[in-house]
Amino acid sequence: ISRDGYIKRVSIDAWREQKKGGKGVNNTLKNDDEPAHLFQVSTHHTILFFTDRGRVYKLKGYEIPETGRYAKGMPVINYINILGGERVTATVSVKDLSAEGYLTMITRGTGPKRVSEIKRTTLAAFQNIRNNGLIAFDIEEGDELGWALRTSGNEDVILITHYGQSIRFNESVATSRSRAAGGVKALRFKEGKPDDHVVSADVIRKGATLLVVGS
Repeated sequence: ISRDGYIKRVSIDAWREQKKGGKGVNNTLKNDDEPAHLFQVSTHHTILFFTDRGRVYKLKGYEIPETGRYAKGMPVINYINILGGERVTATVSVKDLSAEGYLTMITRGTGPKRVSEIKRTTLAAFQNIRNNGLIAFDIEEGDELGWALRTSGNEDVILITHYGQSIRFNESVATSRSRAAGGVKALRFKEGKPDDHVVSADVIRKGATLLVVGS
């Protein structure tokens, strides 16, 4: 899914393994666009699309036509009825929506309260989503949903901000809430940084290394 909201499904066989010194292959998009979300999915997986305003929509993998890697894709609004002005900011591919576990959602913290919020909701709460979507997170005015992470109920989550502030905590500190509820405080930004915001959020994986790249 691209930054400008175009989506395409390409067979994994279209991407050959690169050897040392390889130059890569083209992944055609419309002019000045760029990839925003990339994930592997089977045709029978359910893809959940979360928007900046906290709504969620869903599609089956097979509902997105397969194309070649040179195709530009189609606007995602051709497949899901996103409300005007909203944009997709997070995606989750799920094999079974009735499975145990949670979706842990995190905001960027761009609202006037200068706080990033977090909310956990059981995966099963997203089984019945209408064509026009449902509220997944009651977002504070000015803030936006940035991440939706699949978690087991006892995962550690890490958040990193634009100015290099970070925090790590266990997801259990955020009590599970109903689908339409708001969140609780995940991170408060330091004074004197009015434009700071969360730029990355992820689940801690055992043995993984955190790579931070600055400008």
